[in-house]
Amino acid sequence: MSRVDPIDCGRRVMGLRREAVVVRDDLELTDLAGGFVVRGPGKESPYPSANQNRAEFVGCGEAIAEGDFLTVVDHFDRGGVDRWFFWLSPCAQMEEIRTWLTAAGMKRFGGTGYPTLVYPGGAISDHDTTLTIVSVGVEDLERHSEFVKDLYGPYVDHLTSMAGREGFRVYLALDDGEPVAAAGLGTHEGAGGL
Repeated sequence: MSRVDPIDCGRRVMGLRREAVVVRDDLELTDLAGGFVVRGPGKESPYPSANQNRAEFVGCGEAIAEGDFLTVVDHFDRGGVDRWFFWLSPCAQMEEIRTWLTAAGMKRFGGTGYPTLVYPGGAISDHDTTLTIVSVGVEDLERHSEFVKDLYGPYVDHLTSMAGREGFRVYLALDDGEPVAAAGLGTHEGAGGL
């Protein structure tokens, strides 16, 4: 098995995450210094995975200058966004950018770092299950909208925006024909994310 290069993996994940924003009509995307900034007023959460307001420089190949960082801060200040996240791991400038974040009064989130799982490729062994996993389109999501809304709550738009879009698939796990789980899968340049 070959070793996964963290910067390349991060670049691919960042591309995937950027594509996931492009399909959303309710978010503003700005490319900046090899990374991107997403602003979604009213879409704030205490958790990075759920907060739609973020700057992402994961796997960034270009050098970011301190002035670019200050532009990011100003972008959120002007947009009236109080809580946003700066995603940068893995990034070649991670330690340098962390000093800028600290100087600006930001604190490191103590939760999970990403990616949490990396699949090296190859065959996956069969698993015994009574569930049926199906790829679904917009019509199926509409038919099961109550379940999907209950499951995803205020983040339901994140899942439903993927349906029918190139590079994205939405899956339902069914038990006797009734949904019990849902997930969206996006792929970009060989990287995938649920």
